[in-house]
Amino acid sequence: MNVSAGRESIDEILSCFDKIKTIELAMESLPGESIMDWREREKIKEKKKRLGAEIIQLRGMLRNKMNTDSLSKN
Repeated sequence: MNVSAGRESIDEILSCFDKIKTIELAMESLPGESIMDWREREKIKEKKKRLGAEIIQLRGMLRNKMNTDSLSKN
């Protein structure tokens, strides 16, 4: 049973890393600031802000998960 719980924790941690990498790649693929239309620039800025906030949230979840798992092994 403990091995199963450990495997689930590892899968959750790996899933967080995967989500973070996917979001970072999506952010990199967004066009730069050279867009002429200010509305498009604002949409892109907002999307970057939202994706950045999602990364921060995922990193927090990841940190909590890793801390919880390390404490439960002691």
